[in-house]
Amino acid sequence: MTKRFYLILLICCFYLNKSNAQQFNFTNYTINNGLPSNTINASSIDDIGYVWFATDKGVVKFDGLFFSEISNLETTALFTSKWLKLLGHKNGLTIIRNNKQTFIKSREILNFYEKDKIIYVSTTEGVFQFKDNNLAPIEINSVLDFSIIRDIFFNAGNFYISSNSGLWKIDNLKNPNSIKQILKDDITTIVKSKNKFVAATSKNEIIVLENDKIEKSFTSLKNISDLAIINQNLWISSFTDGIDIRDLETFSFVKTISKYNNLNTNQINSVIKSENLTLINTLNKGTYITGYQLYKKIKEIILYFEDFYVNGNSTNNLLQSKKSIVLNPDQNNISFIYKTIDLENPNKVKYQYTLNGTPSNWTSNNELQLPNLNFGKYKLKVQSKIDELKSPIQVLNFEIATPFYKKDEFYLIVAVLLLTAGYLTLDLYLKNLNRRHNKEVNELKLKNHLLTLEQQALQLQMNPHFIFNVLNGIKSLGNKGNVNELNRTINQFAILLRSVLNNSRKEEITLKEELTTIVNYIELEQRMSSKTFNYTIDLQLSNIDSDEILFPSMLLQPFIENAIAHGFTNDKEGLLTIAIRLINNFLEITIEDNGIGIDKSLKNKSTTNNNSLALKVTKERIQYLSTLNKFNITTIKTKENTTGTRVFFQLPLKTEY
Repeated sequence: MTKRFYLILLICCFYLNKSNAQQFNFTNYTINNGLPSNTINASSIDDIGYVWFATDKGVVKFDGLFFSEISNLETTALFTSKWLKLLGHKNGLTIIRNNKQTFIKSREILNFYEKDKIIYVSTTEGVFQFKDNNLAPIEINSVLDFSIIRDIFFNAGNFYISSNSGLWKIDNLKNPNSIKQILKDDITTIVKSKNKFVAATSKNEIIVLENDKIEKSFTSLKNISDLAIINQNLWISSFTDGIDIRDLETFSFVKTISKYNNLNTNQINSVIKSENLTLINTLNKGTYITGYQLYKKIKEIILYFEDFYVNGNSTNNLLQSKKSIVLNPDQNNISFIYKTIDLENPNKVKYQYTLNGTPSNWTSNNELQLPNLNFGKYKLKVQSKIDELKSPIQVLNFEIATPFYKKDEFYLIVAVLLLTAGYLTLDLYLKNLNRRHNKEVNELKLKNHLLTLEQQALQLQMNPHFIFNVLNGIKSLGNKGNVNELNRTINQFAILLRSVLNNSRKEEITLKEELTTIVNYIELEQRMSSKTFNYTIDLQLSNIDSDEILFPSMLLQPFIENAIAHGFTNDKEGLLTIAIRLINNFLEITIEDNGIGIDKSLKNKSTTNNNSLALKVTKERIQYLSTLNKFNITTIKTKENTTGTRVFFQLPLKTEY
């Protein structure tokens, strides 16, 4: 009777245990469903509701319908927040921010823990802090800095670190003042409930701590892999023996979950409990999930903006701003991805958006593309629903900035610029007109002055005294009956008069014509003057013919006349030298005599009228002909005596070709 009773009791316990296990309604996901591997090293649920799985063949995220590949590297630990994802590997860390992945080398990463927005990283060689996209080691003490760190907790103002060197209590990870070793055993995993800590050692011992003292210890499964607290129960998982569930207060046996009650495996890596989901990650059968129908239990579903693209580039960071998003005029191709997760019935999730008051139809599409938007302000409202239950409306305000050329300020600036340009153009036109007018007036004045000078020069060319002398000489030759000399003199005088009259009508003649006139004049002076003198003409024109060079008419005669009439004396034979040289495209003219000098000749009263005026007029002509001209008259002196006069002036070369 007793044996039969115990047998019946054992059978009842077996079926009771099996029915309790089955009430979890586990759903199994393996490589057949899309997992990259059946070995799950870690898992996490992010703020949107995606379930992330780290396997020995990479990382995926799961929305109840699809497994989306994130990385193909073997991953040992996960950290998932809304804007940052961290993947821990055996040889480094992958940072995911704004859909961009960055890999940095490091020691093997075992776990992550966030406190006050600081992310602490457990590794096989000490504690690190994730900061500025890098891992910085935290120096605690010589033992922990080289220990295998498995878990970090914060409780009642202190950090608790489980490691292969024991369980440690530290007041501050950075620059700690108090470090206490609570347990010396190799702590493989630890879990916290209120003020109690439950730790598992490498010797498969379960230790319960309260106020940092051992309250209780017992043995459970072999090869303990993880501890979890679910619904006031302690779940003890094993790499080889499934899951042992104990009451958290008494630690008495509640049930077992194993391959004998539909779990299909005893190789459990970890148990993860979120708000309404329980994940059992295995070494060979993928993952088991229970606790679906979140929206049915809390009567609410949540919609999140998952990503925001501008001109094809992810700008997820803009979603973090609580203010209206302002984009440049050329950033007008945008798209949004929003998401509601329902792991049990993902096909039932529907979405609707309203853009500036215009609603769309309900659809399963969770991506909104808005190409070639016009500038202006936009208000986007998005909502999801499952059956008839709708999520709160999510609102996003954004603006395509008005192009500068469309703004009132632009038109005002253009108007001001046009008016300014018009004013400047008119002012420039009037100034140019006035400048041209003044130039024309000045040119007319100059031309008039030159004409006056030329008229004066014409009047002064033929000194009356010279003409009188020539006529008297012709009369004297006639009286003497010297017919040949008379004819020659009359012929030269006629040629000179004709040259003077013809050339006086022209502004320029050839240098050859000017020299011909000068030679006739000098030779007539030689015949008629009472003074004896000789002359030379030296031309150095660089192989240019004198009949190709243009020269101001009647320019040389006044200087030659002044030398003959007022420089030479009767008691000395005079010498007149005329030199014309072409240097650097300038004609340099030098007229020298060996007379009494210009200073002395100007003092004579007989020379202050016609002679001075002739020199003055000719000098002004040279100065007005070109601004590049040079002119000077100097007395040639030795240390003791005056030896003559030198006239020098320079004119730009002008030719007929």
